[in-house]
Formats: sequence, C-alpha cells, structure tokens
Amino acid sequence: MDERDVFDLLLVVGVSLAAYVHVYGLADPLATADEIAALLLALDVRVYLVLGSVTGVFFVAYLVVYLPQKDTNRSVRRS
Repeated sequence: MDERDVFDLLLVVGVSLAAYVHVYGLADPLATADEIAALLLALDVRVYLVLGSVTGVFFVAYLVVYLPQKDTNRSVRRS
C-alpha cells in the first residue's frame, strides 16, 4: 500500500468514528447495533433497489471510463 492510501484509510476510519460518537454517543454499543439493524430492516425494498442501481451505474462508469484510460497510460509508459 502507498503511504497516501494508508493515510486516506486512517482518515476515513477517524471520520467514521467521530460521526458515530457524535450521533450515538458512547452508550451501549450492542443496543446501538440493534437500533441500526432495525433501521436497515425497516427500509423499503425500493431503497435497496435504488442504492444498488446507483452503485451499479458508478461501477460500470468506472469500468468504461477510468480503466481504459489507466491502461492507455500504462501502455504509453512501456513504449
């Protein structure tokens, strides 16, 4: 892993922990996990379909736009 990747990962973990503590506090984590699970189970199926569709669109855009450019840059460096 690159140093920048490690820094980004630590930054995401730190921000996630800060957001969790801000929203839920330092209360019983098991009760909080139950609340989160109940919230996710209460969502309508359409929410999951929309989120899955948006994720799929971004994944296909990544495959179609970013990866060919990365491959082109790699082949230019070899020649």
